[in-house]
Amino acid sequence: MIVNNKKRSKVKLYLFVALMLSVSLLHFVIFYVYVNFDTVRLTFFRFDEIKNQYVFNAFNNYADAIRLTFIEGNAAKLNTFLNTFRAISINLIILPISVITAYAFYKKVYGEKAFRVIFYLPSIISIVVQCSAFLAMFKTYEFNGANFYGPYNQFFRLFGYAPEWLSIGSEGNTMWPLIYAFAIIAGLGTNVILMSSAMLRIPSSITEAAELDGCGFYRELFTITLPLIMPTITTWVTMILASVFGFFMQPMLLTEGSRGTDNKFYTIPWEIFDQVQNGASKSTIPAAATTGILLSLIIMPLVAFMRWLFRKLTPEVSF
Repeated sequence: MIVNNKKRSKVKLYLFVALMLSVSLLHFVIFYVYVNFDTVRLTFFRFDEIKNQYVFNAFNNYADAIRLTFIEGNAAKLNTFLNTFRAISINLIILPISVITAYAFYKKVYGEKAFRVIFYLPSIISIVVQCSAFLAMFKTYEFNGANFYGPYNQFFRLFGYAPEWLSIGSEGNTMWPLIYAFAIIAGLGTNVILMSSAMLRIPSSITEAAELDGCGFYRELFTITLPLIMPTITTWVTMILASVFGFFMQPMLLTEGSRGTDNKFYTIPWEIFDQVQNGASKSTIPAAATTGILLSLIIMPLVAFMRWLFRKLTPEVSF
């Protein structure tokens, strides 16, 4: 009797585990295996408007994308490609700022708790709301024939500096700096929390011993703290390279959907988004899939190389 009860309990346990795993497995099969397989498959097809179906197109989609971007030197295509990698430069600016800020929080500078909240606020506010508020600071408004300026716009006018802040034409030269400024401000909070969490794991005995030996604020940062959080920084560098896949909301919202002259503000993820949005004709879907796969083929080797390089250059740390 006892043996039978144990067997039933084991069967129930196995059924429960299988049921729980089936949900994750189903999610993986549908949203990863199927989606990625179908994406790769579509890169070898084009939509025939006459036959109203997809027909095999071999490697022509890849050839067309490479030819337009790199061989023919299409300005719009080249700008779209290069703009995508601005995400890496933005995150490379964020990295040292977030490390220094997190270190200041770690050392309990005055007002640290208040600053933690301030830094993290952009991470919990909708990016649409943030972009609208950010644009309002630089816009020029007209009411009853008079011009009214956003606070930053008004401030710089006091010093005689009055560019067309939000110009997206060929003469516009301030839009990308504004996109950079916004992306850095909006992306700083999460990264500060990430770096702070890594620093809080450092055993207090190490820092106390360093202080007893006369280790100063900045020396502790460069000789103790940074080496001990290198695994986190290595992970973050990988995330920096992967950030190109999602870099479209900031330029799209701040330019209010305008690509600019010769795609001055366009990015590959934004292009894919537009192609999928216009997918009712089904003709743009293969191009979107091809663009995404080509971007992956460029980024994946870079990610693998950077992980290998950081593992070679930085020691393994465990505590």
